[in-house]
Amino acid sequence: MEEKHRYILEKNRGLILNDLDVEKINNYLIQEFIFTPDQMQKIIGKATRKERAEFLLDSLPRQDQRTFYVFLETLRITYPHLYDVLLIDSRNVSSVPKQPVQCTENQFMMSESMKEPSAYEPEVDHASRRLASQSERVSERDLARVASHLSGDFNIIAGMLGLTSAELYQSQVQHQHSVKDQYFAILYTWRRKNGYSATKANLVRLLQEMNVDCSVYDFLFM
Repeated sequence: MEEKHRYILEKNRGLILNDLDVEKINNYLIQEFIFTPDQMQKIIGKATRKERAEFLLDSLPRQDQRTFYVFLETLRITYPHLYDVLLIDSRNVSSVPKQPVQCTENQFMMSESMKEPSAYEPEVDHASRRLASQSERVSERDLARVASHLSGDFNIIAGMLGLTSAELYQSQVQHQHSVKDQYFAILYTWRRKNGYSATKANLVRLLQEMNVDCSVYDFLFM
């Protein structure tokens, strides 16, 4: 599990321990191959509900990278209030300790936006145009261009975009003969679900959190 996700689980440990009953989610975690039946038996064999939850939270960080998103999906069904808390943190908490490499263009825009306006500068300069562009809703053409260069673990990317298991499965089945079409489908689903919040800036932020190479999305700065 990524350190960022370990941090999120630790940050919300008390909240999770107060409510979580492992016996309500154990079958799904086995079904998704996060734990073997024997491993899960050791967890649910603990004497109390809280001890089972503690053992689970201690065990989750030792599993693979998809574990956080599978756990998140189990909460969506059984504990929606915990799901909401972890989902918000997964979108807002920066990767720790390493930060994704930022594109030079992005750094330029941030520094330009912090400058004091000059009497000698035009009323609308290039930096302002770029900043305005970043607040635009990302287009289907933009998504197609990103999808054509995207690579990496499909499940992790879909999870970072906030897709459910059902939405992920649908994207894979409908476009089973084209990986690029699958990437476009999950990006398009993210755009549809987020409405006017599906801006270029928010897409770039998510791609940076996934450590996607900035050559994939640097055209969005233009």
